[in-house]
Amino acid sequence: MRITLAQIEPVTGDLEGNCARILEVIRQHDLSSDVIVFPEMAVTGYNCGSDFESEEFIREASELLQGTIVPAAQHSYVVVGCPLKGHPGTEPNGAIRLHNSAVVAHNGCIQGIYNKYYLANDSHHEDRKYFIPGDGQFVTFEAREQLCGLLICEDIWSHDHERDLIDEMKRVHPALNTVLVINYSYFTYEKQPYRLKLLQEHAAAKQVNLIYVNAVGIGDIVKNIICYDGGSWAINSFGRVLARLPEFKEAVETIEVPRVGEPEYQEPDGCRTFDGKCSRLWGAMCFAIRRMFDLMGIERAQVHISGGLDSAIVAAAALDALGPQRTILITNPSQYSGNELLDTGRRLADALHVDLHSVPISAFSSAVLEDMDADAVRSGCATLPSQMGMVKSTVDAVGRTMIGLAECHFNRSAVLATGNHTENVLGWANFHDIGSIGLFQPIGDLTKTELFELAAWFNQSRQREIIPKELYDGTIKPAAELADAREDPFDYYIVSGICAEIIRHRKTRKQLYNDWQKRTLTEDYFPGGTVYDYDESVWQDTVDMCWKRSRTASVYKSAQAAPILMLSPRSRGFSSRETIITRYKG
Repeated sequence: MRITLAQIEPVTGDLEGNCARILEVIRQHDLSSDVIVFPEMAVTGYNCGSDFESEEFIREASELLQGTIVPAAQHSYVVVGCPLKGHPGTEPNGAIRLHNSAVVAHNGCIQGIYNKYYLANDSHHEDRKYFIPGDGQFVTFEAREQLCGLLICEDIWSHDHERDLIDEMKRVHPALNTVLVINYSYFTYEKQPYRLKLLQEHAAAKQVNLIYVNAVGIGDIVKNIICYDGGSWAINSFGRVLARLPEFKEAVETIEVPRVGEPEYQEPDGCRTFDGKCSRLWGAMCFAIRRMFDLMGIERAQVHISGGLDSAIVAAAALDALGPQRTILITNPSQYSGNELLDTGRRLADALHVDLHSVPISAFSSAVLEDMDADAVRSGCATLPSQMGMVKSTVDAVGRTMIGLAECHFNRSAVLATGNHTENVLGWANFHDIGSIGLFQPIGDLTKTELFELAAWFNQSRQREIIPKELYDGTIKPAAELADAREDPFDYYIVSGICAEIIRHRKTRKQLYNDWQKRTLTEDYFPGGTVYDYDESVWQDTVDMCWKRSRTASVYKSAQAAPILMLSPRSRGFSSRETIITRYKG
């Protein structure tokens, strides 16, 4: 049986464009393939938000499906994901009853519709907000005398649910040869090996071939940008790889799928080899930057270089993603900028072979503070604003933002924010700081220590020093270089891991105390294991500080900052559903 895996990039809400891409693939493969498989929600995209509540949107999607895609499916069986109304079509309150559906088309007609049974509702998923579950009835069809069945994404993650739907389908249909799984599965840095393990275990245990077709692209839930990495798989009934499609790009590949029990073939070279964590993170960041700017129609990325590590990594990623013609680097030195970081900023730009535009903020800050002082004198204040470190720092930080946004209009660009995970959790930024304001935060989900590791990997992968090594080898201490904060007051080798445990694993203070005592902290978050060398009172005081800073004001700042690119299983942002008002002490 010849099956075409159509790993395409559905664009959110682009109904006509998505359908045109689907039709293009069908016309190219209808005569040569027995089955053509597209991703989940291929017609609409997955992150459609309130559009899923629009009668007109759902009607247009259904009309395009039935009026163009279904008639094009003649010789092959075409499987495509699309939202479809349930029965009855609306709730008593008028809300749409909507299914996340997989449609099987053949001979110009719909041959079957499977409705997703298990609705994903963790992290950024909102299936239960927009969709109703299917009835659990399996849909099968026969192609080339081989029985195929359908499932959708979450349906195969049996260890998370009461039912194993692949096992049940095989029991109901013993002749089942191949299970087609359509997906819109998001990227995290550890997920691809995990997917393969899941698919291999299912295929071998149930004696079925598994065709796993995943979407590629980006989507958003307002405060988080989400990458969909593709990386589709075909696995035979022995759990061996038939095909693996690339990550972060469209791919359409036709493969020969054997009958169950036919083991004779050669696995593709390197099909089970995965890039390291840093390589996968870099690929996701560059893909997200490139697609975000292209889809938003923005010509250039603008990165504000502080001379520190965070802005250096974002600048390097922007150059990789967009090239020098579409990347602008700007530095905004003040009277508090030290020579060390001014030098590292210049060295970075030279190594990247791009100009570094300098727009100092001292004159701006002085003018603002002079006017504030004059007003304070008129009001009879004993203390002047220019005598307060916090006031001066805020004027500098927000002044950079004002200049940066003005430069955006001049350069026809958008700011790439440079805030990192640890800063976001601790609230270590001013409101509307240039580090947290912009189109989105490419490194907003990466801890400071993960950025140390990423910078070292980047230089090694380029076989030369591009990001100054002093920024990640401990020579230069991370510094805000503001009037009231010349250096960051944190030990990032302990603080970064605590922040990751709080957000990614929802750990409370008590759990973190206990995990430290039992030496069961997440190993990857604390490089070298030196965290257990700290005095217990230091550990608990630091946990208390991180917990306190991660609540209320920190959440309030994050809610107003640029969206964060999700790179870990659970990110700060909309996916976390943290609240500004809470008295829980953990």
